[in-house]
Amino acid sequence: MVGIFDQVFAAKGLGIRFFLVVFVHGTLEITALIISGAAGIVLGKSFLFPGTIRRIDAFKQGARDGVKIMVGLVPVFALAAFFEGFVTRLYNDISALTTLIFALSVIFVLWYFVIYPIRLTKKLLLQLNEEEV
Repeated sequence: MVGIFDQVFAAKGLGIRFFLVVFVHGTLEITALIISGAAGIVLGKSFLFPGTIRRIDAFKQGARDGVKIMVGLVPVFALAAFFEGFVTRLYNDISALTTLIFALSVIFVLWYFVIYPIRLTKKLLLQLNEEEV
C-alpha cells in the first residue's frame, strides 16, 4: 500500500513531499510492524511444531520469545509515535530536519535490528567458548 501511494503521489509530482511526510515516522513504524508479525510467527511456530518437547512447553517458550520481541519494540513504536505527532507536520517548514530524522531512523534500524544482535551473538559465543576451555 505504501508503494502504491508513493507512485500515485510521484505521478502527480509530489514524490518528495510524500517521502518526507511518510518516512519520517514510517521507517520506524513499518519496521516495527514487520518484526511484530515475526513475533506472532514465533508464537505460532512454537505451537504447530513443538519438536521433541511437550506442545504446551514449546508454546510457553514461544510466548516468552514473542513477548521479548514485543518488549524490544516498545521504544521503537514510542519514537515513531513521537515523530508522527510532532515532526511529520514540519515537512514543509523544515525539510532538512525531516530528512535528517529519516536518515537517523534508517541508521538506528540497521544498528538495533541487524548490527547489535550480531555483536551480542558473537559476544555470547565467545563467552561460551571460554567457559568450555
